[in-house]
Amino acid sequence: HMVAYFFEYAKYADRVKNGCGHGYEYLFAGEAAYCREQMDEAAAMFNSAMLKAQRTAQHDIILNALWNLGRIELYYGNHKTALALLGEIENYVNERSLAGMYELRDCAIAYFYLQLGDADRVPAWFTEAPAGPETTPISFARKQLTSAHCLHMKGQAARAYAVLLQLEGQLQGKGR
Repeated sequence: HMVAYFFEYAKYADRVKNGCGHGYEYLFAGEAAYCREQMDEAAAMFNSAMLKAQRTAQHDIILNALWNLGRIELYYGNHKTALALLGEIENYVNERSLAGMYELRDCAIAYFYLQLGDADRVPAWFTEAPAGPETTPISFARKQLTSAHCLHMKGQAARAYAVLLQLEGQLQGKGR
């Protein structure tokens, strides 16, 4: 029912928000399908999210859709295709100099390489200082969770735990 609500809401929000958030309903529907392991439906939704988001240059939605398409490839063990999608994410951000998306790009790099068991390819700031680039986060706590995962994979469980404890304090402080 929640997916249907998002599509209904989007009909009105698209008119009011002047392009802001175009495609988020498809992104949400794709994530729901991914969680149900309905990968064909998820891929279709993520591709639809990108198409709609491209009309109004909704970079975060485009990048999240690419990330999720890569997650599907990792799910199927298609590592080469997943890394090609990661390359698309990196190129998209770098070619457009999207400073506001550097954090998302770095989180994607970290996610893909951590999934592939290569913590050494994760951007250094995840283990040096989990704060990372100061940008508006696409998803609250993504960088902290990625840092904790990376530190754990590198055998630094105590530091990973410390990052998670900080996150707990932030969540409690925000009433979440």
